[in-house]
Amino acid sequence: MSWNKELLGCIAQLVGLMGVLCWWDGQQRTQLKILFSKEQTTCDHVEDLTRIIAHTPFYKQTKSVRSNDVTILMDTILMILYVIVQTENINWLFRSNTTIRDTIISVSEAALNDEVCLCGYCLLGEALGDDLLKDLKIADNISDYFLNMIQEAWNNSSNKYKPIPLEYLL
Repeated sequence: MSWNKELLGCIAQLVGLMGVLCWWDGQQRTQLKILFSKEQTTCDHVEDLTRIIAHTPFYKQTKSVRSNDVTILMDTILMILYVIVQTENINWLFRSNTTIRDTIISVSEAALNDEVCLCGYCLLGEALGDDLLKDLKIADNISDYFLNMIQEAWNNSSNKYKPIPLEYLL
């Protein structure tokens, strides 16, 4: 599938709107129940969002800051998936569907944006549980990522870093 700049911008804005709706007035559960009234709708949506972030040319187009449509799209999709996992009883889909897991791992490992990486790893941690996380052997990647992030903060102590929720780091 070919993505031109206009289509990418449109999809990024629509997904961003959906992300905002998920957090409207801090009432995640209410809005998600409206969006996903049936479990099958939720599953279909998770699979559709996963297909978007599985588009490998996007991996090289992400930026270290949310400055382009690809980075915004990837970050927003992972955030939406994370909210879905936290609010819906859908962890079984992430555990049983290896394509979803592999896609999230690929995005987390390839992304140049810290928020995208953290959200991907956090999503895996929330959805999969300890047994599957151990089987995936991504612990080395996660620890390398955290050490690199700490080293970057140390080396660039004059820069201000955007606060990252503690639960992402845990």
